[in-house]
Amino acid sequence: MLAILDKKTQKLAVINVAGSIDALIHDQKFIGNLSKEDIADCIPIYRLLHYFPVEYLPRSSRVDLAMRALAADVLTKSFESKEEPLLEHVTEWRATCRSFLVKVVRETQAKAFEDVVFSALFVFHLTIHENAPSY
Repeated sequence: MLAILDKKTQKLAVINVAGSIDALIHDQKFIGNLSKEDIADCIPIYRLLHYFPVEYLPRSSRVDLAMRALAADVLTKSFESKEEPLLEHVTEWRATCRSFLVKVVRETQAKAFEDVVFSALFVFHLTIHENAPSY
């Protein structure tokens, strides 16, 4: 099963999350050439992962999948434009990725250096005004 999870989310692994967040802050073009379809192909994996305790995954896989979910979340920002409203699917994609991210952050509690970097990136991304959830 881990091989399938890895294969289905592999496209997201090449995204430089920190660089993409920095591009968001400075209103620059995103680095990467993933399409909406590429992101859409990964979302069912994260829906499926909601049904499994994260302890079933090795810690390294948890961090990898979480970083890829963060990459998908950050990339959804590139699908927005000032002229077009946000696609309804993109909102659901963000909710799916973010709920998985919250689950992983809560469970791992930043036990390793990679987890600390991941947690810091996640929190920073969520606090960017344009990306902050609206209540």
